[in-house]
Amino acid sequence: MAFIRLLDFALLTFLVWLVWSQVIRGWRAANAASGDHGHGAPPSQPRQPSATATAPEPVTLVRCSACGVHVPSGRTLPGPAGQIFCSDGCRARAGAHQTI
Repeated sequence: MAFIRLLDFALLTFLVWLVWSQVIRGWRAANAASGDHGHGAPPSQPRQPSATATAPEPVTLVRCSACGVHVPSGRTLPGPAGQIFCSDGCRARAGAHQTI
């Protein structure tokens, strides 16, 4: 009977340690995300996004007129007839094909 009580105590101790370690891990992750380098203390309040912060605009992908690769619209190169190219090489190849 004493062996069963000892086994119950060991199991209970393990479970308490497991829960406590997860709580500490959550506190550390919250502190690392908020930039607070405290000593493992829980954050006083969750960090709210500032009113001046704006959400990033979604990226629009467009297709290169020469090779068909999709590139972000901010990284495209314009062609002479309004085409869109992914690189100078594609733009040069398209220009060479048009002059023939």
